[in-house]
Amino acid sequence: MLKLKARRRIATKAAAAGVVSAGMLLGVFPLLGAAADTKTITYNCTSTTPSTGTAQTPDLTVTLTGSATAGSPVQKISMVWTNLNTGTGTKLMTAPVGINITDRVLFDGDIVLTGPEAGDTATITAAATLTPAASIAAGAAIQFPTVSATATPDATGSVTIKSGSFTLSIGPAGGTATHVYDCSMATTATAASAVVVVASGSSSTTPTPTPTPTPSATTPTPRQTRTFTQTVTASQPGQVTNTPDGGIATGGGGEMGPDGRVLVLTGTALILAAITGGLMLRSRRSSVRN
Repeated sequence: MLKLKARRRIATKAAAAGVVSAGMLLGVFPLLGAAADTKTITYNCTSTTPSTGTAQTPDLTVTLTGSATAGSPVQKISMVWTNLNTGTGTKLMTAPVGINITDRVLFDGDIVLTGPEAGDTATITAAATLTPAASIAAGAAIQFPTVSATATPDATGSVTIKSGSFTLSIGPAGGTATHVYDCSMATTATAASAVVVVASGSSSTTPTPTPTPTPSATTPTPRQTRTFTQTVTASQPGQVTNTPDGGIATGGGGEMGPDGRVLVLTGTALILAAITGGLMLRSRRSSVRN
């Protein structure tokens, strides 16, 4: 009975190890590293085109997601901003006029990034266009597109991303917008925010020393600042931006380690040795009994 329980424990541990290994191979655990936050935010939307348009104060369900993706010499930050203009008993952003399927809804949203040190800030404007699948009547809720963007910091550390103000433009596709709203968060609202930890993108990178300016008696030493390089896209991130290095990329798989046939032959030899040992033990037990 004790042997049976021990075997069960060993089998359970082996199965758990297999699940963990499969999760690492399939890329499940990197997905768990993504940070996300959802907030209900009240916006004050002023009509700038036309200037006589009616202002609106909608309550939007805002979700901001950030994750560290492949990059060199440091990782990049991928961000996705989703706005839901739905719900019961909430204030919605409504269409000032009828929106046809030949019209477009353009969303320009500001995402604010803050680094680990004071003064490390940047603002990225992410844009996306939505073409309604069906006509939207005047006074009905407006659909919002989902925007995504990528930022490249110049140093590692924790970076906080926050949703900010946005501009909503409505008009014919390929033409000038007929209605434009500038929307900012209410003073009592809290932005959706997430923290992304940026690490080195390469395990073998060697830091390059940066010359330090020599301070003079009259000129103070300038303080080093960090910058973010932005790449804005209009759809969900999912394209491969970096080519992996090593045997797979260079075609040197056969030279990067032992040949697969060596492993197969080694395993076969171990199996034959185990069978031979078992037969020898069995023959000894039979001779003892006789």
